[in-house]
Amino acid sequence: AGIDRFARGLVEPELDTWAERLGVTVDTLFDWARLPSDPPAEPFNTAALSFELCGRANGVSQLHSGVSRELFHTLPRAAAVEGITNGVHARTWVSPELQVLYDEHLGAGWADGDAAAWSGIGEVQRASFEAARAPGRERLVGLIAARTGVTFDADQCIIGFARRFATYKRAALLLRDRDGLRRSLDAGAQFVFAGKAHPADEEGKAVLAEIAAFAATDEAQGRFALIPDYDIEIAQEMYGACDVWLNNPVRPREACGTSGEKSALNGGLNCSILDGWWADWFVDGIGWAIPTSELADTAARDLAEATALHELLAGEVLPTFAERDAWWSMTTAMLRHLGPLVTSGRMVAEYDQRFYRPLGRR
Repeated sequence: AGIDRFARGLVEPELDTWAERLGVTVDTLFDWARLPSDPPAEPFNTAALSFELCGRANGVSQLHSGVSRELFHTLPRAAAVEGITNGVHARTWVSPELQVLYDEHLGAGWADGDAAAWSGIGEVQRASFEAARAPGRERLVGLIAARTGVTFDADQCIIGFARRFATYKRAALLLRDRDGLRRSLDAGAQFVFAGKAHPADEEGKAVLAEIAAFAATDEAQGRFALIPDYDIEIAQEMYGACDVWLNNPVRPREACGTSGEKSALNGGLNCSILDGWWADWFVDGIGWAIPTSELADTAARDLAEATALHELLAGEVLPTFAERDAWWSMTTAMLRHLGPLVTSGRMVAEYDQRFYRPLGRR
């Protein structure tokens, strides 16, 4: 879905100067920008062009790399696609209060994914960690109230979902099983959503409207909110405060996804479909994997996965949240495991060691 394809008449005027500089014809550029199986009239395919001209190619998660090898199997370089899973810039996304706590107890190396630094997370006292998160929780609860009129309880579990409202990300999946959603709400779940759809994505905007409409009903019990006008500041507040991060795309359409990584660095536990980065690094005991369905019918699959999600929330996630020692144990296990993996420092080091230096020598 992320591959740009352009009709010849649209892109050809942009290619004339480039073709002249390279000493090739525009027809040659179009040959490079087609898969071998494509007919000559196929649009200009930027992914095919990139495979033709690159030294190496990689995906942004291990699963994405496998899918890419299948999608582009007719291209010679596609067989060698490797995975370097995306990371996030920790200092941008970790709350100011937690950064102070991490710097004091772990040393500055935590932000670059230093495993030795993150190994010390068990030395942090639960009370200190919760105190560092408390201001962010109050800010988020205040933001929700100011923007939506919904009053969340800062002491109850807050489950967050914030990203592009592309249809494959299925923001409204939990609405497919209304009985299950009611049980999750009755069990104490509070859901906060934020995001935007592309202006030309009518289906994505319809999903956004569906979330907004449900939030305005009595059925939402005052514990289901959509924050409007999504931007980076709203995202930062959500990452810093949510207890659980929800991600339920149609597997395997999520190339990587990084919102759950940002939440994890702030102590949020992921409850997600095993897709993208979560498929690479999930292990039992650091969060939850939403079971997926193999049903071919889209509506039946969504219902099955929504039911599995709510069973997981009501049966495991929310009871664990209520047992504060168990929650803290899972949080420290998660940070010890994921802290060294999800930062852009680890990611850039992998690009440097596995791609840039070998290609530079070559």
